[in-house]
Amino acid sequence: MPFVRRMGNLSLEMAARTLFGITIKDIQSGYRAFRADVYDKLEWKSQRYHADAEMTVRTGKYHLKYKQIFIDTIYHDDFKGMTVIDGIKLLFQIFLWRFSL
Repeated sequence: MPFVRRMGNLSLEMAARTLFGITIKDIQSGYRAFRADVYDKLEWKSQRYHADAEMTVRTGKYHLKYKQIFIDTIYHDDFKGMTVIDGIKLLFQIFLWRFSL
């Protein structure tokens, strides 16, 4: 993983842990599975990259059970995915969710 992305992921992970008490290593992973009975609590309103993070912080806010299954991340291109600006916007949004969800 490129250094900038590693630092971005770490920042997002620390914000989720500090603000919502959730310890998920990659809150941006798109791999999700959850029971139908918790869907109302996880129902996200965000789009694109923010949707994964919103589901993660809602998991912490509502103290839902979760389990991590680690997957390999393969980077073929340094310019795919979130930009640094996208990451900063998402970090700011995580702080806003602390007070609005």
